[in-house]
Amino acid sequence: MDKKWIKRWRKWVAPTKVPGVWLLKEGGFLVRARVTDPTTGRQKEIKKVLMGADEATAFKWLHDQKERVRVGLVVAEQQKTPFGDFAVSLLEQKIKLGQIKSAKGRERWKYTLEHLIGGTKGEKAGKSVSGFGEFLIDKIQTAHVEAWKLSVADLIGAGDYAPTTCNGWLSILRVIIKAARRKFSLPHLATEDVSNFDTSEHETYTEEEPNSLVPKDVPRFLAAMMDLYPQHYAMTFLGFATGLRPSSLRPLRHKGPLPDILWQENKLLVRRSHSLGNEVMNTTK
Repeated sequence: MDKKWIKRWRKWVAPTKVPGVWLLKEGGFLVRARVTDPTTGRQKEIKKVLMGADEATAFKWLHDQKERVRVGLVVAEQQKTPFGDFAVSLLEQKIKLGQIKSAKGRERWKYTLEHLIGGTKGEKAGKSVSGFGEFLIDKIQTAHVEAWKLSVADLIGAGDYAPTTCNGWLSILRVIIKAARRKFSLPHLATEDVSNFDTSEHETYTEEEPNSLVPKDVPRFLAAMMDLYPQHYAMTFLGFATGLRPSSLRPLRHKGPLPDILWQENKLLVRRSHSLGNEVMNTTK
């Protein structure tokens, strides 16, 4: 029986028994359907010429594409997004939205991304740990994170890095992976149940070399400060009296149109932060 050819979509086609699948006069099939995209609520057209395919293959391709649209997946975007690109764009987004305000915060993120993306070299351990830079963001699994953590542990054991430093990397990795899960609707969280590096045997300060002065040593320390570094005496004394961080002490203004020291009222206004370089934030940490 002769086919009844009709011209549609600028091609000569004939209907088949399968909805959405059309036989092409020159061979192969044309598939077409319209389906509602749940992410926009609008109709989306699916259309493709499949040369060399049979009717069953053409139907399966069309069915798979319709399902992808119906569930609102962003598979195409996931498949071409490396971890490195996503992490850098996330940092830019956080800076733009004001979620990372201080220069010190930006420096910490940039330093950490160098290790998470490009990898880490251990001089004492004599080995390097690869980063996640080229991993596709949706392909990173918990096993990958655990393998990275195990390799970094060798660098910690050799004395290249402190466990507290590496825990900082791990905390930012968790933020990145969580943001990727949210953006791409990933079915898993690669950092889930990944614990921090153990710090129980890492001594930052010891009894012999503490990080504080006993009360009787404070007057002696301040007297030496006055003799050796008089330009820093006032800030040091105020730090002892208030317990403020250096980043809160440095931007204090004792005069000018907007002083922070109100002499007549005996008040000190702590309202700025200076963490790095010449940048001063008009807010505290």
